[in-house]
Amino acid sequence: GRQMTLNSIYSVCFALPKNSALSKAVPNDFVSGFVRNSPNLKFLSSNTRKYDSEGSGDDVEVWTVLSSAKFGKANKGPQEFLPADLQQNVTEKLLASLEQSLVLPEASLADAILERRVQLWGAAVPVNAWKAEDETADGFLYDNQHGVGACGDWLLDPSIGGAWESGRRLAKHMSKEAPTTAGLQGNFQASTAVDKAGIGSIQ
Repeated sequence: GRQMTLNSIYSVCFALPKNSALSKAVPNDFVSGFVRNSPNLKFLSSNTRKYDSEGSGDDVEVWTVLSSAKFGKANKGPQEFLPADLQQNVTEKLLASLEQSLVLPEASLADAILERRVQLWGAAVPVNAWKAEDETADGFLYDNQHGVGACGDWLLDPSIGGAWESGRRLAKHMSKEAPTTAGLQGNFQASTAVDKAGIGSIQ
């Protein structure tokens, strides 16, 4: 079709005391991964392990969970100003889902939280991506008449890697001596990566 469809996804970033039940429940080398056994969750990441620095002496761990689009839609609120009670409710539900997913005691994470931040990503990863009729212009748009181009995850693959690669392809096209109009004709097609994982392929 001609219309892009977006997900609404919650991101909850939370701090726990070092050596928490969560860190003990996942492998020592775990940094991030998709959650496959919960309808509310799609992704878990350890910010602490991702940016680990030897000898930092930190006594906290920082983690991030991303909700499923279905959960985001069912618990949607005003994106720019989420009420405190909604933030608390979303946090409790997502952490309860994480506890169930990892077979942890009830409230073992929620009761240990030192601090948390909740964000509703209202215009999150698109569930479809633009597919140009011209295969040489896959992943970007360029209008030669106006000298304007566009790039982004919605033009190639709904992921961080897709956004970067889209920009690289547009830059390469624009660096040509006489760049031509490209990618303007096409339609949106369902993303198999988002359909499978819920938040894109994250390549």
